[in-house]
Amino acid sequence: MRRVAQQPAYILHNRAYRNTSLLIDALTRDYGRIGLVARGVRSSNAARRARLQAFRELRLSYTGGGELKNLSDVEEIAPAPSLHGEVLACGYYVNELLLRLTLKDDPHDGLFDTYRHALAGLSGGADIETTLRVFELRLLECLGYGLVLDRDDQGESLDPARYYQYVTDAAPVASSTPLPERGACRVRGACLIALREGRLPENCRAEAKQLLQTALQAHLGNKSLRSREFMADLRRLRDRGDGS
Repeated sequence: MRRVAQQPAYILHNRAYRNTSLLIDALTRDYGRIGLVARGVRSSNAARRARLQAFRELRLSYTGGGELKNLSDVEEIAPAPSLHGEVLACGYYVNELLLRLTLKDDPHDGLFDTYRHALAGLSGGADIETTLRVFELRLLECLGYGLVLDRDDQGESLDPARYYQYVTDAAPVASSTPLPERGACRVRGACLIALREGRLPENCRAEAKQLLQTALQAHLGNKSLRSREFMADLRRLRDRGDGS
């Protein structure tokens, strides 16, 4: 039987299982996303159950080689990050992307640190839009779907002053048409360069969001993300409160 000890991990999601247990999705440093069963924690081990909540950085020990491993020990590395309101919804969005776009037991170089960096940004008061766009960009890169942000389809360096038609899985094409072509996003070279450098100027935010959501949707399929709906509801409530 395979045994893994003290594996750094984050809890992405948990749900009740049978009468006393939890089913857990965790992102591990060395083994990618894994499925675990934590037996008995809902009835007799409140402290252990509290540690198995989303966003916590832990060291997990477990046994088993199938799709569902048996959790044997949990050690907390750091306190849970402070996420509330819209920031909490963004955390759920990041977790849902990982749950939807990764396969179990399929590790990707850099993904664990990419997730850790995103959580640190959200909990540390960094700009939310920049944190999410950089996470989306790095996630696509880790999964092998990285965007071309350093050259156009002719191999030329991007011109900050030009507009480009960007189709997922292809290099940007210089364009003089005022509207995006079917299936493409129209993005300025300056915004593509800023994304490459991990920046998000105010005048690039809408273009960057459209570009990355289009790229992600190509791999998500037709099923919508629940966390996006949750974020939209929160923003509607916030705007209603601001206008009252």
